[in-house]
Amino acid sequence: MMNTKNRKRILLRIAALLTVALLTGCGTKTSTETESTPAGTAGQTAGTTQAEAEPAAKKHFSIGYLPSTGHPDAYKAYLKALIQAYKFYQENQDKTVEDIVKYVSVDADLIRQETYGEHISSYPDPDKKTIVEWKDHMVDLGYFEDFDIAAHVNTDLYKSALDAVIQEHPDDAAFYEEMVKHYQEYDQ
Repeated sequence: MMNTKNRKRILLRIAALLTVALLTGCGTKTSTETESTPAGTAGQTAGTTQAEAEPAAKKHFSIGYLPSTGHPDAYKAYLKALIQAYKFYQENQDKTVEDIVKYVSVDADLIRQETYGEHISSYPDPDKKTIVEWKDHMVDLGYFEDFDIAAHVNTDLYKSALDAVIQEHPDDAAFYEEMVKHYQEYDQ
């Protein structure tokens, strides 16, 4: 069973993916496929085909499709920036809190507690294993029927971005090596 920290981390990750997808139009694709997919996908009910559930060419969201849009170079650049920002965030807590306080009307101590506390993790890795655990937990609770969510989680661009950052910043290899270990544990 998934622990609370992982559950919060994955819920934040899914919320971020959905927000980016909705705000930018990424994460959607046109589909006229007729394959049967699980309940909960694009308003579909169990046992119906995608063609029966939605009109031809209607757009739907798929978690793994976000990094597979027609702009892989832009998305890779975004991931590289997130990876480098994560390093800054980890190594410069005072400056990070100071920067956040500039944009929100919240006490700096509360920002520090919520940003670096034990209940949240702002980690740029996609955490495929945790997404699968979260989905299994939601299935166990009866929120939706089981389906293969792992087939919809693309970690290739993240790994490519991480490798590029390591190559571009060899002096920081020790820091990024921990991220490689995390990737190997949670994304393969």
